[in-house]
Amino acid sequence: RLVNLHGTNSRRFIVNKATRHANAIVKSKRFGCVVIGFTAVIILILVSLVYFAVTFPLLEPTRNHIESLRSAKQMLDSPQSMQRLMDNVHQVIDASARNFPLNSRANKDILLRESQQPASALDLKEYSVSNAISIRQNYASSVHLDAEPFLVGLGAEKSGSTSLGAAMFNSGEFTCPERDEIDVETKYWSTCYNWNQMENINDTLNKLQTKTGRCSISNYVSWNGWRNGKFKFEKSVDYLGLPYVTRIFTDLFVKPRGTKIFVMIRYPPPRISSTWKFFVGAEKDNMPNEYGNIEKFTWHLLKNEHLMQLIQLLDPNNPANPQQGVMQLDWRNSILPKWNEYMMSLQDQCKTEAPIAGFKPEYCNPSQLLRRAVGLSCYVVPIMEWILDLGIDDALNSFRIIQSELYFKDGKDIMDRLICWSKQGTVDVENTCDTTQLYGSGSVKIKKLQGTFKSKTSDFSEELIATLHQVFEPCHARLFELLQLYPQLALKEFEWDDWSYSPAAGANRAET
Repeated sequence: RLVNLHGTNSRRFIVNKATRHANAIVKSKRFGCVVIGFTAVIILILVSLVYFAVTFPLLEPTRNHIESLRSAKQMLDSPQSMQRLMDNVHQVIDASARNFPLNSRANKDILLRESQQPASALDLKEYSVSNAISIRQNYASSVHLDAEPFLVGLGAEKSGSTSLGAAMFNSGEFTCPERDEIDVETKYWSTCYNWNQMENINDTLNKLQTKTGRCSISNYVSWNGWRNGKFKFEKSVDYLGLPYVTRIFTDLFVKPRGTKIFVMIRYPPPRISSTWKFFVGAEKDNMPNEYGNIEKFTWHLLKNEHLMQLIQLLDPNNPANPQQGVMQLDWRNSILPKWNEYMMSLQDQCKTEAPIAGFKPEYCNPSQLLRRAVGLSCYVVPIMEWILDLGIDDALNSFRIIQSELYFKDGKDIMDRLICWSKQGTVDVENTCDTTQLYGSGSVKIKKLQGTFKSKTSDFSEELIATLHQVFEPCHARLFELLQLYPQLALKEFEWDDWSYSPAAGANRAET
């Protein structure tokens, strides 16, 4: 105890210098341990990233682990490969920063939820065509040569899929359901079921596992010309846009059997024109104000309020979904249900118009190829139905999107890529696919296509063309964004100029 100046007692502690020095050493050691531990964690993360980058399917997937190790060694020995590897690693890291797991079946539901910090539709780095091509070429899909069916096309109608189907028929690479090159469609599942299946789709899928006879798996895979055939191929445009058909294929064929799916999509105006010319019937004469010509037909279909509401849900400028990336949009609870409302409204519209047009309402099927001619141009929505039902892993592995204009320009190249992808797991026709194995028992015979570019836009007024571009710009923007995130989904790099769409211009408008 010390006595202060006032003479009162005051308790104080005298600090021993040696003790203070010892405590400082202890604290220093603790801090050193923390630093060492933190450094070790960082090193572990970096090592994991390198291993992840080498083995991650987005970068250099292989069909088994041994091939993966061999490919990794080749990568490490090649400076060019290492540069491509690092570019792809950067993409993985960027995607992870957007809270979006690129390759995880367990996280399928995460893709559907809004992030707490949603990625902006514009929060994507400047698009690199060369990098996208590299990712696409390096990706290897699994191959199931015994899959039944082996390859299925979804249309879209009047997008060149009939010509491609005939070419596939003559290639000798596939068994088609009919003996006519023009008819490679079964329309099996779209005629078996209707919208009622959506009330309990899981029950329908469970029953199909054991069902026999009509509308069964066994009956489908033995359809007509498919009987005892290998590499069964069909293309049914009625399948696209029907969610119950999507679930049948994703749950019963793609995931368990290895079936591969592709869809062809085309610049909207000429496809709308072709659809009217091919499908319009009694409506043209009996409802001339609505169906009398292509211009009236298109304006008539643009009046559908469900379609306008659907596109608004996709619009990056919509205050309801500010700065949300394509994978952060509310697909399950908002967009896809609105698509179903739109498609069902077309069937109701058909039944209403049937007595006026002069045909029976029971002819109004769920597909509604004529009345969906305009709305189907928002391709990203039915495509996302497939992506989400498959999960991103299986979608990258088993689903491809073809821009029709690329087929119109070089049909054989698209054929080569589609056959190589389905049978050899690659779209790299120059370096990886063994193209000497193609067309051994067939030939390359591509039906001549006329009016396949923008020539059919003469059927539309300038005002209507401008309106179509404006209406479907949000849809094209979301499709571009999807393909920017996952270049593998495109069979070949899109040429957006053919659609009179500029991704950069769309981004600038949204940014403003």
